[in-house]
Amino acid sequence: MFVIGVSGFIGAGKSTLLNYLKKTYEVVVIEADLISKEVIKDARVLEFLKVNIPQVITNEGKIDRKKLRSIVFWMLN
Repeated sequence: MFVIGVSGFIGAGKSTLLNYLKKTYEVVVIEADLISKEVIKDARVLEFLKVNIPQVITNEGKIDRKKLRSIVFWMLN
């Protein structure tokens, strides 16, 4: 079994490539972006962020994904 990661900027063709691979080679595609959107709905994630990165919580108590993304990816550099 092979595991291949696909990444790139917006509009780079990631979805096009994945759709091609699914149709042509019947590969299993795991879309981390979709998984992350589900995981972030978990109340434990919200609580973790409130404690550890409170600046990403809006006045309405929701997660500001854009702000969270800028902090998390800055930390990874």
